[in-house]
Parts: sequence; structure tokens; C-alpha cells
Amino acid sequence: MNCPKCNNTNDPDLRFCVKCGSPLIGPATSTQSDSHEDQSVDSAGYVQQQLLDLSQVVIRLSERVAVLEQGGKDGPSTSRPDIVQSRTLEPPNSPSSKKSSIDWEWILGVNWIAIVGAVVLAIGVGLFLTLNVEKEWLGNNEQVILGILIGLAMLTIGEYSHRRVPRWAQSVTGGGLSILYLSIYAAFEFFDIVPLTLSVIFLGLVVATGGMLAIRYESLVIAILGLIGAFILPVLLGDDAGTKELYVLLAYLLVVDAGILGVSMFRNWRWFTLVGLLSSYILFLFFTGDIPTDDVLIAQAGLSGIFIIFAGSTTLFHIVWRITPKPQDLALITLNAGAFFIVTANLLWEKYEGWFGLIALMLALFYSILGYISTRRSRAPVEVTIWLLAAALVFLSIVMPLQLDGSWITVAWVTEATVLTWLGFTLANWQMRAFALAVFTLGILNLLNMPISKDYQSFSLILNARFLAFTVSIIAVYISSYFYWLNTTRLLPREKFVGWILVGIANLLTVWALSTEIIRFFDTEAATSKSIVETGQQDLENLKNLSLTVLWAIYATGVIAVGIWRDNSYVRLAGVLFTAISVAKLFTYDLATLDLEFKIAAFVILGLLLLGTGLVYQRYSTAVKGFLFGTQI
Repeated sequence: MNCPKCNNTNDPDLRFCVKCGSPLIGPATSTQSDSHEDQSVDSAGYVQQQLLDLSQVVIRLSERVAVLEQGGKDGPSTSRPDIVQSRTLEPPNSPSSKKSSIDWEWILGVNWIAIVGAVVLAIGVGLFLTLNVEKEWLGNNEQVILGILIGLAMLTIGEYSHRRVPRWAQSVTGGGLSILYLSIYAAFEFFDIVPLTLSVIFLGLVVATGGMLAIRYESLVIAILGLIGAFILPVLLGDDAGTKELYVLLAYLLVVDAGILGVSMFRNWRWFTLVGLLSSYILFLFFTGDIPTDDVLIAQAGLSGIFIIFAGSTTLFHIVWRITPKPQDLALITLNAGAFFIVTANLLWEKYEGWFGLIALMLALFYSILGYISTRRSRAPVEVTIWLLAAALVFLSIVMPLQLDGSWITVAWVTEATVLTWLGFTLANWQMRAFALAVFTLGILNLLNMPISKDYQSFSLILNARFLAFTVSIIAVYISSYFYWLNTTRLLPREKFVGWILVGIANLLTVWALSTEIIRFFDTEAATSKSIVETGQQDLENLKNLSLTVLWAIYATGVIAVGIWRDNSYVRLAGVLFTAISVAKLFTYDLATLDLEFKIAAFVILGLLLLGTGLVYQRYSTAVKGFLFGTQI
């Protein structure tokens, strides 16, 4: 059989050309030709499936080869973070994708005895240095030199044995790093042998060495053991050594945290970052519990440095390497932000309470900048950007109650919510729109909870702060509902009625605000009238109740008129509801409490309004066809 593409002669029982691989179609009738075409399509699909399966086999084999080259360690030897996560390339229905996210094989395979031994040895060396101060067995120089030699010896043993017994070698290497941390820190803080600058340089070298060894050996054990040693040593030596100026501890923490940032840029070890983050903030609290007032700002500067470093440690890996974060990664971003704000409040609240609105604003700006940087990185995961912007929005929201008071909190919140709604549609981000609704909720609850002033002497109808807050809130809600109306085709199914709900809230707030003004007006008149008899007091109460009924009836008529004008059944139904409330008030509360002349006025006014509304319905019956369930526009 000749190949139709290369004209090579093939055996008649072959389906593909042995030379070019094209499907073979021999001379046949039209029916046979169709059959051959179907077979070629099936064959092409079969080949594609085989290629897919083969690619998965190649990926798993490449990982296995990398493991074998490293002497049987648990991770690949490559330094590329994207290869570390290559298992995500497996088909979603593959067996490995259904396994638990907890790597039990790694957890059970770790040499915990050696790890505990390394930690115990490092603590033992630290306690030896503390005891030697009392017993004077060795001089200061001799102790430091001995500690450095022990640390270097353990690093050498770990390097020599990491191909033969890798897990044991990781524990030895981590212990050696801990002892080097101890020796250099003690040389400056405990024995005053080397100056601060030189000790920071030495510590930086140890941090860099530990990070490179952890990455080279692909060892989370080395990384965490180094951290444990680094953070436990100041606690062991601090009380007995008589801690020097605060900047010593801050410099030490910043150097160690800089090493965490360096490692986190190349490896997404969540436990490593978590241990470093918690240890840094806890150690900071441990040493700044009773610092003098003059040192508070120095401490805050160091704390800000810790926060910025971990902001990078929890985000830059995903931005630089374009790797999608998991919920645990996003939780670390949140933990860093929350820990910094809480520790800052613990440090500064007593003396600088009035500055916390500005602090929250600066945090919002910081996370906005990080989010912008994320957007500028091509193909960076959108989850990081969204989470950073969400953090910025949270801090922006708490600026209001921290820095403002009274009605201005509400004004700031509803204004922010309106801007967020606009941004949510501009950026096509439903999460931002949802957050805007949450901010609206906070603003409206604060609005309704605003106390009514009892200062009748200074009351001014309409022209007062409370009514201004209601006015701004009502306008903001209407504007946001307008954004929803403009973007009807872009709404999610769950957002279908959000715009109408906002319109309803705006109407309720309007009635609430106007009713409150009427009540406050008559209460002010009753309280400020110098000569008022009992009959006058009762007349004011009757006028107040009558005014409320008339207000609600007029507002209901206006809503119905808008519903007719817009030919919208929802608006008309809302007007009918307002009318029913007015009539119910008239026949229940007003009929029982108003004097006769006020009852007559109420019934006449309301009756005329209802007659007028009925006339509109009759006159424009065609326009209001389908009154209750008509077509909406």
C-alpha cells in the first residue's frame, strides 16, 4: 500500500506509514473510504492519549532520577521552584492527585531522634556558656573559639555524610548552624569580644551559609533547625547577660529574618516561614515588654523592618516564580499583617493612640503598592494580587473608626464602599464588590446607631451633622445601585438583586432620616418653649404624629409615581407597601391617640392622596398595565 503523503510502499496490513507516520488509506469504495477516515481519527486520538501518558511517565522518571542523584533524599535536586511543584502537572483524576495534601511519607521518614539530638546539643552548649560565667572554667575567647570549632566540625561532618546518610546529615548540619549562631551572638552580647558591626557581618555569613546549605541539600530540616538555634539563643543568654541596647537585638533579628527572606525566594517552605515569623514577633515581645518610653520608636522601627521582610517572604516567591499560592500561603500573608498590627498596638497604643489611623493608612498604602507590583509581573498569579488588595482594603476600612469619630466614620465608610463598588466593576472583580457591600453594612449600622443629640438649644432642622451623614449615605447607596444597573450583563447570578436591594435600603434610609428630623423638630419645640401649657404640649404631640403619617403617605405617592414613570413593577410594589404602612398607622395608632380635629385632618389628607393616586392609575391605565407583575426596564 502506497503512502498518500510520501508515496512510500508499505505492507497492506499496516495502518500508518513506516517512513512518515501518516495514516494509510488504500484504494476503496466510498464506504470503505469513510471507514478508513473514522479509523484514522480514532488512531489520532489514541496516539494523543499515548503521548499524554508518556509525558507523565517522563515527568515522574525525571523526578526519580533527581532523587537518586541526591542519594535518596525526599525532594528533587534542581533549584528551579517550578520543577519542585511538577506533580501538579498530573491529570486531575490520577491516583496521586487524590492523596492527602499531608506528606505522611516525609513526616514519618524524618530522623526525629537526630533532630531532637541536634536541638538538645545546641541548648546544652548555650547552658554551658551560661554556667561557665559562674565557674570560670574557660576564658571568654576560649569558649567562643570552642563553639565555632564545634559548629564548623558539625558542618564538615554533615557535608561528608550527606550522600551516605542524608537525613542524619541534615540534622547534624542544622545543629552545627545553631551552635555557630550561639558562638557569634555570645561573642558580642555575652562576652563583648567583637564589635557590633563585625558580629553582624559574621552572623550574616552564618545565615547565608545556612540558607545555601538548606537549598543545596533540599532540606527543610536544616532550614528549621538553623532557625530554632537562632531564635532560642537570645532567650538563653538574655537574662544572665544583661541585654545591651535594644538595637542589638533588633539588628540580630533583622539579619536572621533577612536569611529567611533569601531562602523563601527560592523555596516555598511554609513551615520554615511560619517558624521564623512567629519566633520573630514572639522574641520581639519577649524583649520589649518593659522598655523605656524613649526606646519605643526605635523598637517600632525594628518591628517595621521585621514586618517588611516577612511581607516579602510570604509573597515574592509566588510573584517572582509565577506559582499559584495555596490557602496556607495566603494565611501566612494574613498572619504577618495581623501580627504586626497587634504587636504595634501593644507597643504604641498607650502613648500614640491618636496615630493609629495614620498607621492603618500606611499599611493600606503598603499593601496597595505590593499588589501593584504583583500586577506588573507578567503572568503572576492573580490570587496574590487579590489577597494583597484585600489586605489593603481591610486596613483602609479600619482607618475610619481609628482616626475619625461620630458621623464622619459613616461618611468615610460609605464613600469608600462606593469607590470599591466602582473598582469592582472596573477590574471585573466580584470579591471587591462583595467587600464593598460589607463596608456598606458597617457604615449603615453605624449610621443607624448614631445617638440623637439632646442638645435642643443648638438643633437646626436639616442643617445638622446627623442628617448630613444620612444624606451622604443615601447618595452613596444610590450611586452604587446605579453601578449595578449599568453592569447588569456582567453580574454573577448571586448578584442579580443586589442593585434593587440597595435601592430599597436607600429609600428606607430616606424615610428614616426625614421621620427623625420631624420627631426632633417637635421635641425641640416642646423642650425650648418657655411658656407652654398642657394643651400646647398635646397639640405638639398630635402635630408630630400627623406629620409622620402625611410624610409617609406623600413619600408612598412619590414612589408609585416613579414606578409608573419607569414602568417598573418592583418600584410600584414598594410604593404600595409604603401606602399600606401609612394607612395601617392611620387606622391603628393615629385613630387611638390623636385628638378629633387632628384625626379629621389625617383622614382628609390621606384620603385626598389616595384619591389622587387612584386617578393616576385610572387615567394612565395603559401605562401601568400589569401593575403588580408588569415588565421591568
